[in-house]
Amino acid sequence: MIEWLIAAYFASFMVVSVYTVALLVVIVRYRRYRAPASVDLTCAPPDVTVQLPVYNPERQTFTRCLDAVMRMSYPKEHLQIQVLDDSTKPDAVGFVRDACASRGVEFLHRDSREGYRAGAFACSMPSVRGEYIVIANVDCIPPTDFLERMVGAIHADSKVGYVMSNHVFHNRTASGQTRVTSIILDMGIMNLNGLPMLTGFGVVIRKRALLDAGGWQGDTICDDYDTGARILSSGYGSLFLRDVEFPCEAPDTLKEYRRTAERWARASGQYMRKDIGTIIRGKMNRLDKFLLLTLSTGFVQMLASVVNLIAVLALIVLNAIPGPQYAALWSVVSVTGFILYIYYYHVTKFRGLRMRKHFRDLVLAVVVGYGSIFFVTYNLLRGMLETGASRASIKVNSLLEWTVVDGLFIAVTGSTLLFALFYRNAILAAYMLLNLVGITLIRKKN
Repeated sequence: MIEWLIAAYFASFMVVSVYTVALLVVIVRYRRYRAPASVDLTCAPPDVTVQLPVYNPERQTFTRCLDAVMRMSYPKEHLQIQVLDDSTKPDAVGFVRDACASRGVEFLHRDSREGYRAGAFACSMPSVRGEYIVIANVDCIPPTDFLERMVGAIHADSKVGYVMSNHVFHNRTASGQTRVTSIILDMGIMNLNGLPMLTGFGVVIRKRALLDAGGWQGDTICDDYDTGARILSSGYGSLFLRDVEFPCEAPDTLKEYRRTAERWARASGQYMRKDIGTIIRGKMNRLDKFLLLTLSTGFVQMLASVVNLIAVLALIVLNAIPGPQYAALWSVVSVTGFILYIYYYHVTKFRGLRMRKHFRDLVLAVVVGYGSIFFVTYNLLRGMLETGASRASIKVNSLLEWTVVDGLFIAVTGSTLLFALFYRNAILAAYMLLNLVGITLIRKKN
């Protein structure tokens, strides 16, 4: 029994170590970044279709985004703008329709939400005239030169399937909470330096590559990662234009962040079930396959953390915490933690933030991550097990689910803290305290 617990304890650390190797590659590629080649589009600009999917949008936010799209400086005769409206409220439908009509923008409305966002994209494909498709979110504010720079990069190489921009958060300094949630999201954007993955918006997609990869498929809620994985596995490449910033919004409350993390974790579980085989068989080099398999499934580290936490509690109860005889494995654990801190440093450098000035926000971001491991793991497993049409339904966890999952987390973490204090294990006690602080922050109303 004890041997199995020790094996699970160190195996969970080894899983996290594999992911830190991927982060090390991200750091190396970040430091070696060179801007991709681009072509001048002045003489023969290709046709481009900009799509803005909406669902019962907030009026001011939608209008701000639509006006920003209209201001983009691309030849109007080669630009098609479409609003893909899945709104269910009559007032919202009327408002979006009138806003589009007053600006000469194509308005496409569906009576059914089948396939959700991916379903809206799929339904619009027969009307898409552009050689390239640009996706914007309603909370984004595209810069005026966005299309020239992004389309110029993808048009320079026919082997590139899509180009990602650098998502930045225009509300980063709005509050202490947006500063924290921005740093958490920065960690995901940082990974694009290692391998540009499709992340939903601020992207230019080659229409031919999309069709070659099977088009939009509305059988999961992770249409972005799913579509990107299929495009890369089809033999197309991807680019990340670090210098092209695409402003969007970070969650302005920790409750909103939690909802977002739950959806992403569930989507990640669906993505793993559907696309891992496609990636393994895909037409990519081995390093890019490794990066895609790790960077796009990062929530697995939370699952490993849960296994580790439960194993720790059991080993403490049995008074069998691994000792010096496992020095080699302990050294791997130490190196893993060291690489993570190097990664956090490069995240702040990537964003142009001063580590000393933003140290408090970075610490809080890490603490919130500690408090997320149980509910993220729950949704990851939930996504892995889902089948059928329910996979594409954007559900949120009920109050009962929140209470049970958080209660289990507090019980396991609190028990481990008490045992750690009893056995005078200061490092473990500090780690458990961070977990408890993290879940407390996320459960606060403000």
